Amino acid sequence: MKKILAVLFIFISLQTAVHEPYNHRGSTALMHACYHLDIERVTALLATGSDVNAVDATGSTALLYTTKAYCADLASLIVRILLSYDANANSADNNGNTPLIYASFAGHLGIVKALVAAGANPNLKNTMGLTALMLSIHHERDELVHALVDAGAYVDEATPEGITALMVACAHGRYKAAHALIARSAVTTSNCHNTTPLMYAASNGHVDLVKILLKTGADASAVDQSDHTAFTYAEKQTHTAIMRLLSNHSNKKYAKKHVIE
Repeated sequence: MKKILAVLFIFISLQTAVHEPYNHRGSTALMHACYHLDIERVTALLATGSDVNAVDATGSTALLYTTKAYCADLASLIVRILLSYDANANSADNNGNTPLIYASFAGHLGIVKALVAAGANPNLKNTMGLTALMLSIHHERDELVHALVDAGAYVDEATPEGITALMVACAHGRYKAAHALIARSAVTTSNCHNTTPLMYAASNGHVDLVKILLKTGADASAVDQSDHTAFTYAEKQTHTAIMRLLSNHSNKKYAKKHVIE
């Protein structure tokens, strides 16, 4: 009898929690369970009708709480459970961050694949104009780049400032990501401010990136709004190896053009 009463009490408690905010931010018991990766409680709450797509004051859903977690294996299981209850894979919090953006930020490949399979849009941006692809590159999640691009992520999507995924890779020395983007025909020319990926690579001293960009046709003579070239950027930071590389490239190009003429 005690066991039956205990089960009944849990059932009544869960039913109450389904409809009542968990705290002053409007977070529900399901959100709290997801945040703490309490898979048993998550399963029980969903089974008793908890609203899987309820939103708290920050705009977060249970799915968003789960994708913020750092225990990838357990979070991945809960994400799949939530998605099986029709959790919105494209929900976004007040900062525009989606489950896919959080999972990419954290480097959770399994969660990214599950979200994509459930229809998550890889091209949604947060309020800063950043996409899941840009954030995965910034935080050196190389294994996610191919997964996101295969899922339809636009390699040339840009922020309001004109920053693309390739520029992020070149600025932070993400050679593997840059190579993958270039292989997918990412644009190596300038953005709306006439800044190029080559300028970012040159300014930050990434020799290998400068080499691959030049090899794939990046224009070393391009100038930004201040008439600065990639060489100028390298010179400002005293990156002599890159200065030499760019100078030799320009000389070879000039010599070739001179011979043709």
